[in-house]
Amino acid sequence: KKKTKDVQFYVEVMEASYALDNARRSGYDPDELEEEQRERQLRNRMNQEFSNFSKKIEDQAKDLEFDIPYRELGFYGVPPHNKSTSFIMPAVNALVELTEPPWFVMPLSDIEIAHFERVVYGLKNFDLVLVFKDFSEKPLHVNAINIEHLDALKTWLDSCNIKFYEGTANLNWNAIMKNINDTGIEGFYEDGGWKFLNMQGSSDEEEEDPDDAESDFEPSGSESEEEEASDGSDEDFTDESDGSEEELGSDESEGQDWDEAEEAAEKDDKKRAREREAKEARESAGQPKKKKKK
Repeated sequence: KKKTKDVQFYVEVMEASYALDNARRSGYDPDELEEEQRERQLRNRMNQEFSNFSKKIEDQAKDLEFDIPYRELGFYGVPPHNKSTSFIMPAVNALVELTEPPWFVMPLSDIEIAHFERVVYGLKNFDLVLVFKDFSEKPLHVNAINIEHLDALKTWLDSCNIKFYEGTANLNWNAIMKNINDTGIEGFYEDGGWKFLNMQGSSDEEEEDPDDAESDFEPSGSESEEEEASDGSDEDFTDESDGSEEELGSDESEGQDWDEAEEAAEKDDKKRAREREAKEARESAGQPKKKKKK
């Protein structure tokens, strides 16, 4: 007997085919509205039955847990086991396609890396390649994914701790995996591993430590002399700036004595007025003029 890894339970809620010879009915036909309501109730009842079925199995198996896909993260693409576009949904533990047979299930625990191909500005679609941890297996391809789902897929893979790369061209994965298997896993990772895919950056690209870069840099003698000369010029500049600040301070202090200057001018005016009055008094009395002391 052939071993089976994935088992699916499904029920066809709606009819797979419709009779086309029936007369076309209006959208406001009460019979048609009643039929749509009946199908909606049947769908809700089947969803509830599947929910109860999964809970009963989890209670009895104890070590078995059902995974519900994230429908809001779903996208349309061409899975490896189907030639037509299907709706693929990420889940907590797998990437699944459960709508069109043959169904597709990719456990996340089996993924080594993910690679986005044909990521080029202007193209509407890209491809996703999932490499298994078992390098003897052929990588899995999901083709023709709309470019609007690229960022959401990157975020989902990053949350699942799966390293991903991206490139502009399709790679020959048969030759790549053959080379890895011929080299051996240890030799492959000693040669850099998947760094050859990192042409345009990866999801967790390592950044250089600036402290290490500074420790590796050693200035030459000429550069050290230039630094000393620049330090001297800086000192001269600070001295000049201090002198200019002192001059500015003196000017400011002179500007602050404006009231005193006004008082001195008033005193001079009063003194001159008194001398003028004394002179006029002497002339009127016929007294000789006194020479003004310098």
